[in-house]
Amino acid sequence: MSFAAGVIAVALIASYYLTYTQDDLEKVYSDKYFSYSYKEARSTVLSKASLLEKKMELSVHSLPLERKGREGEELATDIIWLGSRNPKKVLFHSSGVHGVEGYAGSAVQSQILDFFLDHPDHLNEDVAVVIIHAVNPFGMSWWRRWNENNVDLNRNLLTPEEWKTREQNVEYEKLTASFNHHDPYSLTLDFFWCAVKAIGTLGFSGARQALVGGQYSHPAGLFYGGKEVQPSLINVVSFLKEHFASAESYIAIDVHTGLGPSGHDSVFVDDIDSVWAKKQGDHIVPHLYKVAGGFPEGLQLLFTDKDFVLDPTKVTDTEAERVARTANTKIFQKTTQEFGTLHGILVANALYEENFCHQKGQFDRLSPLDLISHPTKKKLLSAFYRYQDVSWKISILARGKFLFDTNLEILQSGSGL
Repeated sequence: MSFAAGVIAVALIASYYLTYTQDDLEKVYSDKYFSYSYKEARSTVLSKASLLEKKMELSVHSLPLERKGREGEELATDIIWLGSRNPKKVLFHSSGVHGVEGYAGSAVQSQILDFFLDHPDHLNEDVAVVIIHAVNPFGMSWWRRWNENNVDLNRNLLTPEEWKTREQNVEYEKLTASFNHHDPYSLTLDFFWCAVKAIGTLGFSGARQALVGGQYSHPAGLFYGGKEVQPSLINVVSFLKEHFASAESYIAIDVHTGLGPSGHDSVFVDDIDSVWAKKQGDHIVPHLYKVAGGFPEGLQLLFTDKDFVLDPTKVTDTEAERVARTANTKIFQKTTQEFGTLHGILVANALYEENFCHQKGQFDRLSPLDLISHPTKKKLLSAFYRYQDVSWKISILARGKFLFDTNLEILQSGSGL
């Protein structure tokens, strides 16, 4: 072999191993943060919080749910409070409002904690970071988008007036005969036939709004908003109100999956022309459909105070006092960071089939191992968590950290709110 040929051979071999090593490193890095179960995800963030507690001001507050997970584990929403005990500025970062979607947000939160392990003095004295891990621990553990009562927690934080006047979703009623009554022997075909009819009747955008906009009439149906605020939300909202009501500026980032191109994040904001929105990068988009009772929207009402209380019977103040409360100068910015997975039709199909099996009790007698092996559950998980796709996970970590860093810098500097 000539010298030149030898050099080329060595270069090719080196190139192969360098490529392999890069792929391998990405897998190792993503596996460090992503989990396959709620129990593992919770253990990861709590372990990092325990280490971090030795380096900076930090406290962990576990808000238990009176249900067990699929491995018999305790279910809880864990609030990890970093920084000031009396903050003027607060950054909320929440995961798992939609249960099974929580694995992406949990991984980002784990990465955030690692950042503070390396930079424990990073926060200004008047700033707090509040990590809200697994708002819907039941759904995260049992691989459901909804909670233990089949309620969509992102349609559940209504104002007292909204609870009184919530209107029937007329367009959803047109679809319910199809989407909530199934042929158990051909679920997939059944779904796609229903989808074709819905799109033919309402158009794609109309059918999407009718289905995902939320409904309050069918407890066993999809996107059910409930009849009262759910226990896990009461736990979270009560804690946040108690400890952070005196702050002046807030930013909330709520992480979701299941909408948009795989691995690409859409950063949903109320006003894409605002100074704050323009600092969020080039992924900002306006909301695609209207919903009531959203989690970040509820937090905004909680702290900017437009008569928002969990129990309408406790509203006892006068009109003058109400006006004084609602005329405050608090600043609250919020965004939903939504990471894409599969095409929306496939995501809806996974929800449709899983809800049918759940309502019919087909999962009730399965062991934890059999449950996660059930094809319908695996289909649902894949619709919201691309657990075998390393590039998807790396994208979630990179973009999740970018959005967190961007908003922490805005809070710390006081510029751009």
